[in-house]
Amino acid sequence: MEDIMEQNTEILLDKQDTGNMKVFISNWKTWFDFRKGEDFNKDIILACHTYQYSYVLQKTSENRFKVRTVYSLKNKNAKSRLTQYSIQAYVSGDVDFYWMEGTLYDTDNKPIFKLDFSIASLLTYQKSEGLPISHLKNDIYISSIMLKSVILLSPKKSVLFLPTKLDETQIDKPNELFIFDNIALKDFELTEGILQKLKHLETIDEMKELIQRELSMSVI
Repeated sequence: MEDIMEQNTEILLDKQDTGNMKVFISNWKTWFDFRKGEDFNKDIILACHTYQYSYVLQKTSENRFKVRTVYSLKNKNAKSRLTQYSIQAYVSGDVDFYWMEGTLYDTDNKPIFKLDFSIASLLTYQKSEGLPISHLKNDIYISSIMLKSVILLSPKKSVLFLPTKLDETQIDKPNELFIFDNIALKDFELTEGILQKLKHLETIDEMKELIQRELSMSVI
């Protein structure tokens, strides 16, 4: 039997949890990975099977779901691959939000706001790479890749601080792009102190100005 389960495949969950949220799919005789603490009563849940496949599952009855969408690293479509990567990071617990086909979602699978692929592809979803998408205040979020970027996100706009080597990135208005020398980003650390300062501000523009100041100070 192939590893991949196609759209509309019905699966039956055997809730014998091994402790790390691996759940046996009894009618396929395989295991799925689910996010720790997942609520299996929800209409929609996310799952991963090996490192290559991420699934959106829709509840049909008690312990029964069907595959609504499958995302694979083998897919040639970049948006599909990013969705697979984002869901896998979400299921592993690295991040509390996930990006799927142009929208950022929360743990209840509710849309937060639309987010274009050109920006979503510049974010980090894993702790090993920096600061995964994190909530700052109200509807403002932040993500940072070590030595490479700091990005503020909101429904109103996104603000991107990127190195000079990425100065050809096309960012449409009302989003804002600021190019900093590689040295500035290399020497910049998004500390807990800076995050707390950001959380005390009210608007994304105020947060933008604070990060600009901090980046400028990092090269003095």
